[in-house]
Amino acid sequence: MFESEMVAVDFSKQLCIAKYNSSASPDSVFYQDLVLGDGQGVATGDVLEITFTGWLFQNGSLGQVFDSNVNKEQLLRLKLGSGKVIKDWEDAMIGMKRGGRQFLLIPPALAYWPLGEAEGIPPDSTLAFEVEVKWEKVRVSKELAETMVRISQIQQRLICLQKQGMDFHSQLNEALTELEGHSALVNLLHAQLAELEKLSDLKSRYQEVNLIGMQLEEKVAGLDVELAYHHVQIENLDKVRIKAKLQITQLQLEQLRHQKQEMDLHSQVTQALTESEGHSALVNRLHAQLVELQKSSDDIKSRYQEEQLIGKQLDEKPSALGTLLAEDEDEEEVSLKDRPPPTPLFDDDDDDNDDDDDLYLLG
Repeated sequence: MFESEMVAVDFSKQLCIAKYNSSASPDSVFYQDLVLGDGQGVATGDVLEITFTGWLFQNGSLGQVFDSNVNKEQLLRLKLGSGKVIKDWEDAMIGMKRGGRQFLLIPPALAYWPLGEAEGIPPDSTLAFEVEVKWEKVRVSKELAETMVRISQIQQRLICLQKQGMDFHSQLNEALTELEGHSALVNLLHAQLAELEKLSDLKSRYQEVNLIGMQLEEKVAGLDVELAYHHVQIENLDKVRIKAKLQITQLQLEQLRHQKQEMDLHSQVTQALTESEGHSALVNRLHAQLVELQKSSDDIKSRYQEEQLIGKQLDEKPSALGTLLAEDEDEEEVSLKDRPPPTPLFDDDDDDNDDDDDLYLLG
């Protein structure tokens, strides 16, 4: 996933810084493994040799380096739990392995708050450390350590007994030489010889203890082989875990990409639905207008047909009226030619004059 180990280390540092900055009021140590290391994790009481670099954490990022032993001959040796360094720094280192690297961010309340105890550290300062375990003391189980102490004590006692036996043999030889004629002394020497025979029993017990020691050494060798096998298994598990972490990170990135694509698709669908609703409303409005236009067109067409019929009737009516008028004029002319002069019915004036007020009988 990463181009190099340096890029992965820088990414892990930035991840830890982002977690610290996103916390409203940090009240605990934030730490991130940069390199896992090899072997068994360290525990309280182990003696370590480490390299470290300390920064002032200012304005949400790494500031000035206030202390470091990187590229120096003298490493920092400490016993976990002894209080030689900041307590929460020691607690965060529990479980680290040889060659492992870790990045820590310690808030002021857990560092040198409220007073800066180290040179170059202002009060109320957040501190950042990068730590690497260079060496760890091999731990021996408590039972095995007690057994080895007992073997050492027994060996010391056997050496003392052997020395006493040699002294008794020397004294016996001297006594036999000087007191060969004294039977009582000889009896006494025989008694001392019996004591020396008891010492031979101690010698057999020493051989038994020595055999037990050899068996314990074989057992320790077997434990060393088993421990080496477990170390190999742990290294393989670490590799599998790193690979699993990388795969999980890739899956998380893939999930983020799919979520973004889903959000984009959802936005497009929402926009399309909005446009579709607008188009549907427009289609409904145009359909209503079309219905109204069809209805108006039908009305106008019907009115046009009526007006056309009326116009046609009006066109036919003048010609019919002209024909009727012509016929009436012809009839009137004929009737006027054939009509006799009017005959008066009576004369109001009783004279012979034909005035206008006389009544006529029209033919």
